[in-house]
Amino acid sequence: IRLIVRRGLQWALVSRGFLLIEGVLIFAALFFGMGPAFDAVAPQVGAGATALATAMLTALVLVGIRQLNRRIMPAIDRRFFREAYDAREILTELGRAVRSMAGDPIRLLNTLSEKVLNSLHPDRTAVFLRGEELAALPAGEGGFGAWSRAAAREMDGNFVCLVRAGTDPPAGDKADPEAAGPLVIPKSAVTAEQLLKASEGEPQAVEVYQDDPRSWAHELTHAPDGDERRTEGSLLQALNARLLVPLVSKSRLLGFVLLGEKRSEEPYSKEDKELLLAVSQQAAIALDYAQLIESTAEQAVLKRDLEIATEVQRRLLPAAAPPVPGLDYTGICRPARGVGGDYFVFLPLEGGKLGLALGDISG
Repeated sequence: IRLIVRRGLQWALVSRGFLLIEGVLIFAALFFGMGPAFDAVAPQVGAGATALATAMLTALVLVGIRQLNRRIMPAIDRRFFREAYDAREILTELGRAVRSMAGDPIRLLNTLSEKVLNSLHPDRTAVFLRGEELAALPAGEGGFGAWSRAAAREMDGNFVCLVRAGTDPPAGDKADPEAAGPLVIPKSAVTAEQLLKASEGEPQAVEVYQDDPRSWAHELTHAPDGDERRTEGSLLQALNARLLVPLVSKSRLLGFVLLGEKRSEEPYSKEDKELLLAVSQQAAIALDYAQLIESTAEQAVLKRDLEIATEVQRRLLPAAAPPVPGLDYTGICRPARGVGGDYFVFLPLEGGKLGLALGDISG
C-alpha cells in the first residue's frame, strides 16, 4: 500500500501536474497578454467574460500542442518506469532474432535479456541453461563464455549461468556471486525442484519471495550455516531474484530466465508474466532448433568420417587374387553398417596352394 500511494502520488504530480502547469501557464499568458486587447476593443466586457474567453482559447491551444505532449509524456513515463511495452513488437523482434541467431545461442540469449530489460525494467537479468542442453548447442561466434562443451557435459542436470545483464550488484551481502567462479544451481537444489514443477503441463513463472515465511524461497535464506540451501539462498539474494521464467520446449526444461526486482519496486503483474512466458517459449524453441542444427552438422561430419573409413577399409582388402591353377575364386566384404570389423586376405603358398585369412573383429 505504501508503495502504491508513493508511486501514485509521484505519477499524479509529475504527469498530471505537468499538464496542469502547462494549462495554467498558457491561460496566464493569454489572460494577461490578451486582456488589455479585450479591454481596448470592448471596454464593457467584464473580467469574467475575458477569463471565459481566455479559458476557451487555452483549451484550443492545448488541443493544438498535443503533438508536443506526445513527445514529452513518454519521457515522464520512462522517468517513473511506467513505459508501456508492445508485446507484439517484442515478440516480432525476437522472432527475427530467432531466425538470424539460431547458430549463435549466446547472442540469442543476450538479445532475450536485452528485450526483457527494455520492456519490464528489472535491475538485472540472468539466463541459466541445463548442462546437457548447453552441450548440445552450437558454440557460435562467442563460444559458451567460461564453459566448454566438455565442462557443460559434466554439468548434466545442473543449471549454469550463461548470460547476465543489468546494473552492478550492490556491495556487502549481495556482492557479485560470480567472483567465486561461474554460477551453478545444482539439479538437487530447491530452485531446480520448483522450476521442474513449474514446467509440467502449461509452464508457469515462479515468484521468489525470500522475506515471506510462506514462500519456498524463505527457507533457503534462513537455513542454518553450512547447509547447501543457505548457499542457494545467498545466490538468489545476490542476484536480487524476484521471478524465474522456465525455458520449456516440447515439455523439456532447457533452463530459465531470472529477473531481479523492478526498478519501480512494483511486483510483476499477470500481464508481465504472460509476456515473459511467451517470449521465453519462443526463445526455447529457438534453442531447440539450434540443437537440431548442431545435431545435423555433427551427423554430416560423422557421415563424412564413415565414408572415409569405408574407403580406407576397402583399400586394405586385397585388390587382386593370386593365380591358382585350376581354381577361379574371388572375395567381397560388404559391411552391414557402412564400416565393419571384418577382414580377409588371400595368401599364396608353396606348391600351388592358397591360404585364406579371415578376421571377424566386431559385429
